Amino acid sequence: MTSGPMVEIDSGRIEGRAADGVDSFKGIPYAAPPVGRLRFRPPAPVEPWTGSRPASAYGAEAPQDSGRVDTLKGPSGLAQSEDCLTLNVFAPGDGTGERGGGLPVMVFIHGGGFSTGTSGHIAHDGTVLARRGELVVVTINYRLGALGLLAHPCLRDDASGQIGNWALLDQIAALRWVNRNIGQFGGDPGNVTIFGLSAGGGSVGALAICPGARALFRRAIIQSSSPLPADRATHLEAAETLLDKLGIEPSLAALQAADCDAIQAAQPNWVAKLQGTRTAPRPFVDGDLLPDWPDAILATGLTDGLDLMVSHTRDEISSLAMFLPPEAIPRTDADLERFLGRLGLDGGALIAGYRAARRARGEAHDPWALWVALQSDRLIRVPSMHFLAGHAARGNGAWACTITRESDWRPAVPGDRDLGACHVIDLPLIFGVHDATPELRRLVGGTPGADELATVMQDAWIAFAQTGSPATEALAAWRPYDPETRATMMLGDELTLVEDPWGPERELMERAVPPPAALRSVA
Repeated sequence: MTSGPMVEIDSGRIEGRAADGVDSFKGIPYAAPPVGRLRFRPPAPVEPWTGSRPASAYGAEAPQDSGRVDTLKGPSGLAQSEDCLTLNVFAPGDGTGERGGGLPVMVFIHGGGFSTGTSGHIAHDGTVLARRGELVVVTINYRLGALGLLAHPCLRDDASGQIGNWALLDQIAALRWVNRNIGQFGGDPGNVTIFGLSAGGGSVGALAICPGARALFRRAIIQSSSPLPADRATHLEAAETLLDKLGIEPSLAALQAADCDAIQAAQPNWVAKLQGTRTAPRPFVDGDLLPDWPDAILATGLTDGLDLMVSHTRDEISSLAMFLPPEAIPRTDADLERFLGRLGLDGGALIAGYRAARRARGEAHDPWALWVALQSDRLIRVPSMHFLAGHAARGNGAWACTITRESDWRPAVPGDRDLGACHVIDLPLIFGVHDATPELRRLVGGTPGADELATVMQDAWIAFAQTGSPATEALAAWRPYDPETRATMMLGDELTLVEDPWGPERELMERAVPPPAALRSVA
């Protein structure tokens, strides 16, 4: 039987598979299983092995309720286990294990609201990117839900002082693994780009403002998210709701002994508390790992020298309607105003302003269209553009794009409308897997142009990882982002550079929801 490509890493030898000009190595442990006494602890080193370890199958996904991910992208088909701290490497190769060096490295962090997802989903297969870009692609797992984000003083780690943010610590451990080992796969540890979508994009943003992670990568791409963490007090309050639901005392021993299924079942109230006015739990400002809020970190110069690209889709929140009861979606102006009022916003002024701006451009301005635009701006577009503008203002490399490719998928949303340029539509295009499954074909849409746009986007992401600029021959007009012109590339049926797209709405939302600088920092 012919053996696959072999690579020696710091914990032992692994054997992968070769296909289509790419050597893949899957399910590689980058930290010890976070079980038993390692639950709610910083990731510990891997126990080395002897002989050759098979690396041809993805590792287990973290414990989760996969309902939402299955709806959008289809199921992963993987088992679930707390033993989930693995990663996957895709490198150009011919199966011999012989390879050069100095290749750019792209490390992908999956999304799923810090509650669902896995690196092992076909939507994250790195084969196409590795082959097309002549670079090394790494995809990583990390702890999810309460197992990844629970924070409480009883969990304090004596060595690090951490009381939470375990998922972020996992991601840093994976990046350190890349720094130590990626040269064995032909990658350059000095040229690492991290990228992620949704919670993965929020993770990229958090890592960019994390002093302990900043030296581990050179470039970053935040997709459909922003580096806006949660506050410490909210996390501590949420932990109490979980402890009450579990009916256990606040102690490390009790939480480490708790049944994993019981923790999963007790999570809904914890998640609801952390969501607040946003859509998902997030890491929190702990004064150490994340020492302060994004604006304050920018002012220290920590992100100076980082090449940063921010992308979002035009209709981010349309897909959220799939997971809400029908009565939760505003169908009239009065409904929408009440919804915004519950968020502490002047709904009348926002509705009038958004409607006037959209009407002037000939865009839909009924209550459904306004809800999608307002929520997309509030939760994703405006915070991410604020962070990018602050980064650019310090003279750093900054780039912005909006995906306008439309899905013609029509789930049960008001008015029998399609999802448009919805959340996650860009993911299968970037990985070149948009035709891999019925679910991904449905998500991207059946209209012509998907193959062409996928090629354009892959080349832009590859160029950014190689040079720090996403401008390619097809996107020659793309200029860096700055706070004055706010040049943003539109990626869809047409490829067009637009200055300050939806500028009136951005200004309205920035006045209604002050940027992160207004938030209290941790003493």
